[in-house]
Amino acid sequence: SMSVTAHNVIANVGYRPNAELYQELQIHQCYASEGPMKLAAALMASSGAGSADCLAQVAPGKENMLNPEPNFY
Repeated sequence: SMSVTAHNVIANVGYRPNAELYQELQIHQCYASEGPMKLAAALMASSGAGSADCLAQVAPGKENMLNPEPNFY
């Protein structure tokens, strides 16, 4: 067995963005990915049900990044 002595341990697990900055705005977020809702829907639609290759998707357009909140991308 191996022994390690350390002064600090940094655990970078379960990172999620802090949404407090924009929680009062009208932002449509996907409940699963926390990305823009239109983008998540476009990615799900292009991958199809049970697609074997998630990298073989067509890039969605910039309109999929829009939210009801003006000038928020």
